[in-house]
Amino acid sequence: MKLIYLIVIMATCSLCVTANAGNIRETGNTHAGMMTTDDAAEDSIAHAKAYDALSRRMFAVEADRLVFKNGETAFVTSTTNFVLLLGENAIIQVAPFPGGGPNGVGGITVEGKVSNIKMSSDRKHNTTFSMNVMGVGVSANVTIFLIKGSNKASAVITPNYNSNIITLNGSLLPAEESDVYKGNAL
Repeated sequence: MKLIYLIVIMATCSLCVTANAGNIRETGNTHAGMMTTDDAAEDSIAHAKAYDALSRRMFAVEADRLVFKNGETAFVTSTTNFVLLLGENAIIQVAPFPGGGPNGVGGITVEGKVSNIKMSSDRKHNTTFSMNVMGVGVSANVTIFLIKGSNKASAVITPNYNSNIITLNGSLLPAEESDVYKGNAL
């Protein structure tokens, strides 16, 4: 008889514990869901600003990571690694080293005029923006990929006279909100 009471008590306790654990999980998911909704709203606003900046041709892709042609990556400062477009003028700066270099901030800075600008979106609403940049020290095709629902972007720089492709991964911001430091151009 005592054994039956013990089994009933254990079964009741295990049901109570399982029910409480389920409630805790629900509460945790609801709180995490609210944070995700807030983040999604902020990302949506950032995406709208980024898309508008692309359309106006007044933007900066501030990179926090560089990917070189052989797949090596370097984590960098976004204020000194960027692609900036101001109307018909583009500035490309890559500075993977701390200080020095031809531009004074650890890399190279080139300026040029843009041509052949194309902007399109795919079925998933990811945006592609491409342009040719020609100037002193630069002759390259720059293709920017803006991911749907975010201001995260990748700028692929493909030189016309060699195969030293470099990708800048970071955020696309309107030029007026950008905080970049331009070194000495070639």
